[in-house]
Amino acid sequence: MFWDGFRELGIWSKPAGAAFLCIEPWHGFASPSDFDGDFKDKPGLMHIAPAESRTLKYRVRIGQNA
Repeated sequence: MFWDGFRELGIWSKPAGAAFLCIEPWHGFASPSDFDGDFKDKPGLMHIAPAESRTLKYRVRIGQNA
């Protein structure tokens, strides 16, 4: 797995023995339990000004010789 532009890598599954494991690049995360501010001030957000852009990419290769 390759990713560029993301700050975090989330690895998760449903509780109680789910039949899958999810691996995905993230640029944000859930609000801390003590966070009580405005959404725009939430930790981990990516702020992009009007008329600007960002490129984020990831690649997943599965199989032999990946």
